[in-house]
Amino acid sequence: EENNIDVLPVNKDIVESTGLDILKIIKILYKKYEITSILLECGPALITSFLKRNLIDKFVFYFAPKIIGGDSDYNMFSDLGINKIKDSIDLRFENIKRIGSDITIIAYPLK
Repeated sequence: EENNIDVLPVNKDIVESTGLDILKIIKILYKKYEITSILLECGPALITSFLKRNLIDKFVFYFAPKIIGGDSDYNMFSDLGINKIKDSIDLRFENIKRIGSDITIIAYPLK
């Protein structure tokens, strides 16, 4: 608890076969700290886990004028299991802003 930092141990009850049980972690954060909002800046595996569990209520996308591809950590999402447009996650764009040569989009998933 030095510098006002708490370290939460990872107990076996929050580990599942695919990694950490996100729902249990969120419940612990709420119960112990009354945290009701989490900012995620993460890679494709974690964002996909939250998205599959319908735990995201706002996106802030940053796009640079660059294209990369391949099977790497630079992909936006891992396998969402969505292969058809009719099954896609629809978004409502609220704000689109240009910052230098980049574009920022604030979007909300439609549920």
